[in-house]
Amino acid sequence: MDERKKFLNEMADIFGFLGNETRRKVFLTRYAYEDADKQKPNTEIANSLKMDEWKFQQELGEIYKVLDKKGCPNLVFKKGRPSKEEGGNFINSFNWLWYNKFPSWQKNQGSASLSSETLAAQREIGGSATWRDEQHYNKFIARSDERSKMLKDLEEDRPQIFSIVGMGGMGKTAFCHKVVSDTYNARIFSRVAWVRARVCEYKADLFGKPDPRMEASLTTEDALRKIGEELRIPNWVILGQDQEKLEQEICKVLEASRCLIVIDGLEDAESPGKLAEKLQQVLGKSSVILTSREQVDANVIRYPMTKMSRPVSREFIREIAEERYSNPNENPLLELPDSKMEKILDVTEGMPLAMKLFVSQVDVLSPDDAIEGLQRVSTERQLYDYLFEASWQKIKKQQNKSSIVLLIYLAKIREPISISNLCRLKNLSEQEVRGGIETLRKLSLVECSTQGSGIRKVSLHSFTVRYVNETLKNKYGTISQ
Repeated sequence: MDERKKFLNEMADIFGFLGNETRRKVFLTRYAYEDADKQKPNTEIANSLKMDEWKFQQELGEIYKVLDKKGCPNLVFKKGRPSKEEGGNFINSFNWLWYNKFPSWQKNQGSASLSSETLAAQREIGGSATWRDEQHYNKFIARSDERSKMLKDLEEDRPQIFSIVGMGGMGKTAFCHKVVSDTYNARIFSRVAWVRARVCEYKADLFGKPDPRMEASLTTEDALRKIGEELRIPNWVILGQDQEKLEQEICKVLEASRCLIVIDGLEDAESPGKLAEKLQQVLGKSSVILTSREQVDANVIRYPMTKMSRPVSREFIREIAEERYSNPNENPLLELPDSKMEKILDVTEGMPLAMKLFVSQVDVLSPDDAIEGLQRVSTERQLYDYLFEASWQKIKKQQNKSSIVLLIYLAKIREPISISNLCRLKNLSEQEVRGGIETLRKLSLVECSTQGSGIRKVSLHSFTVRYVNETLKNKYGTISQ
């Protein structure tokens, strides 16, 4: 990559375009130095990007706003065309970028450390906000002793690797997210890198098409790239072929400041032990938390997630029911006899996800029917499949098309996605998407992260994904949207 392209890619990262591929593409194309014909029509550039001109203009306008905040002078934001004296937003921003920022950037090249501008951007951004896109838990019940102990361990100014280990549905991700929130509020780490080990890419079949039956596991190399993205390592380093260079850049960031790296669902990685060892090598001053259903074969500090005790389980069910049924008159568990509550505790066995799903089902099935059905299952998978089946039947009975479409799509992509992107990708109105998500949320089928009073991103628990992609398809055949 030549020097000018390298500079432009780094600026795209610093300006925060890493997570917006369309905006990044517009920026790299419009501001390319070798093609800087200032009279070149935007229509021609938009066509070269296979983009509508209005969309191109819209993205360019958003880019101008970012550059204005970054210190680009003489940008004008008002109706009408700028005067000749003003020069135009593109010309002004192009000149600022290449004749002001580029020379400063060149001076920083060759240094053993990250450029001061990149470090400044990292301080400003505080790392990626991926961890905030995971589900937020308004109420977190139990495990206070484990949380306090882990927070105390993380406060120690030395590199450490922790593993949160337990069977599926025990609340490992919820516990981890709460601990990360605790460290954020206590300002223990300068930034957080959150990586989901489960990936939605598929290996290609003989014809070069993605095959859902050949799901790709997260490799150690891909994990390092994702960590690099989270830490805002320059994009040209992440996408390059020099793995050693990427590791060096990650090491510099982790050595320069205390960061927290989270690998959620380590059991889905191609080689969990190898990944844990590699993280140990690049750790610097930082720490790592791994969540896994399986014991990690590495030198780690283990935090086992065990089943909740009966008193805690009883409190958990009560709290979840109160949150689920805001009107006490609609809460079917409020007046439940102790004998039936004891049966619920028997069949859910202190597993948080099972208890949460049970609470969401008692308005689909009566408590007696739900208990009777649960008593017939003998394995963990049968337990969750039974609970999910009741929700699926309710959605089908309501003929809730948007909920079905969204559930199947979320199971396919397996990662958090915003409401606006769901509207765009599934050709649904915002009202349809929000209504469908609300139905899924009430049935505990979807996990939502919130911002202010609204839903920010939505995703599915891995057990929900398994039920939709495996159990439903095996039971009903191919499910189409």
